[in-house]
Amino acid sequence: MAVSQTRDARLELRMSKDIKSMLQQAADAMGKKLSEFVVDCARHEAVEVMADRRLFLLDDQQMAAFEAVLERPVQSNAKLKKLMNEKTLFQ
Repeated sequence: MAVSQTRDARLELRMSKDIKSMLQQAADAMGKKLSEFVVDCARHEAVEVMADRRLFLLDDQQMAAFEAVLERPVQSNAKLKKLMNEKTLFQ
């Protein structure tokens, strides 16, 4: 079930008639309005892209260096505090 959200932003797109026709056919097949279909697909892809940026692989030496950084005492950082108080893409 889709979560209802306030639509308070607009995005305009230019595309070929062929692409618009294909998108409309896909939206029709899903029983959705064209804009709803495009937003759903774009949001899904955005979540995938951002999730890929949250996973990284390290060898043993890199992992040890990463863990050493994590174990260092925390130092006050105004920019980090500001960042931690911002909404994420997933909120």
